[in-house]
Amino acid sequence: MTRLISSEREKPHPWLMRVRMRLHYGVCIWCKRYHDQLELLGKISKEFPENSQGNARTRLSDEAKIRMKKALLDARKQ
Repeated sequence: MTRLISSEREKPHPWLMRVRMRLHYGVCIWCKRYHDQLELLGKISKEFPENSQGNARTRLSDEAKIRMKKALLDARKQ
């Protein structure tokens, strides 16, 4: 369920899955709390964008960025 909750932040689920998730929230307080915490973190991160970007002391090299993108694409294919 936590994977579904997390992936919902990136792409909305079909309506039937959303209904099932809401029914689950009615019986599982832990999943509801996890959902609420992710919502709160999302709101907080949008309010303070200057704190989430560009403050790192070290930056990734272009080669490292390319390797990471390739690894993510390979992981999606599997």
